Amino acid sequence: SNGNLTGELPRKWCVLRNLYEVDFEKNKLIGSLPLEYGNLSGLHFFVVSNNEMSGTLPTVWSNIPQISRLELASNNFTGEVPEEWAVWTNITILDLAKNSGLSGVLPVELLTTAQNNGGAVSLNGTNIITK
Repeated sequence: SNGNLTGELPRKWCVLRNLYEVDFEKNKLIGSLPLEYGNLSGLHFFVVSNNEMSGTLPTVWSNIPQISRLELASNNFTGEVPEEWAVWTNITILDLAKNSGLSGVLPVELLTTAQNNGGAVSLNGTNIITK
C-alpha cells in the first residue's frame, strides 16, 4: 500500500497481541508511535519508514520482547532513544536514519545486540551518537 495510507496508526490494534508484522513504509502517515503498541508482545517487525510521523520514541515499547526489526527512518521523530530499549535481545535492524530531531546517546546494548545478531543500526541524518 505504498503511498495510499493517511492518518494515524490505529491504537485499537493493541489488542492484537499476536500481531507479527506492521509494514506501512512509504505512505503519508502522521502522528506519533502509539504507546499502546507496547502491549504487542508478538510483534517482530515494525516498519513505518518514509512517512510524516513525529513525536518521541515511546519508552513503553521496551515491553515488546520479540522485536527484531524496527525501521523508523525518514520521519520527524524527536528526542532520545529510550535507554529501556536496551533490553531487546532479538534486535537485528534498527533504522532511525533521517530523523534530524533525534539526539542523545544510543544505548550501547542496542548497537552490540544488533551487530551480534548479524544486523545493523542506521543513524545517518540524526544527532544520535554512539559510545
